[in-house]
Amino acid sequence: MVVRLVVVGPDDDALLAAALQLRTGEEQQRFAKAPAESFPLALADPARTPFVVLSGEDDDDGGVVGAGVLHAGAAASDQDPELAELLAASGEDPATAVLLRSFVVGADHQGRGHGTAAARAAVALAPVVAPAARVVVLTVNERNAPGLRAYGRAGFADVGRYLGGDAGPQRAMTARCGPATR
Repeated sequence: MVVRLVVVGPDDDALLAAALQLRTGEEQQRFAKAPAESFPLALADPARTPFVVLSGEDDDDGGVVGAGVLHAGAAASDQDPELAELLAASGEDPATAVLLRSFVVGADHQGRGHGTAAARAAVALAPVVAPAARVVVLTVNERNAPGLRAYGRAGFADVGRYLGGDAGPQRAMTARCGPATR
């Protein structure tokens, strides 16, 4: 599966419009905010970087198949003490963590590897948008079996149970990233 992540800014009208048109399955709506909700927050916060997932597969016409937000500093102890504690217990420095949040793949594109490929690409993008990044962390609802499998295939490791979400118990997962190279 080939995907490309593109950072979205406030003037990227076509990408924003395509992201806002993404529809998730009913089950996924319980687990992640859609771009219509997450992108306005991200565009107003310099610590958050919204991105779209473009497919490179012939059957997807290279269009927007997903979206997400990388959030620098969100796992710091003054922002999310529980997540910071899980990171520290797993040997990671919360100050170097970037949170992958509001990550969705459109319902029409699920089950074909886009999520796994995009999660891997998000790990590569993190130090580009947040140079201090050394680890990407996410939380995924324990009932979200497809998400757990996709993140595991993308190289994320489970570091413990997280109870900070409003949709029930979640698993905190991390993937190491390194300094950006250009």
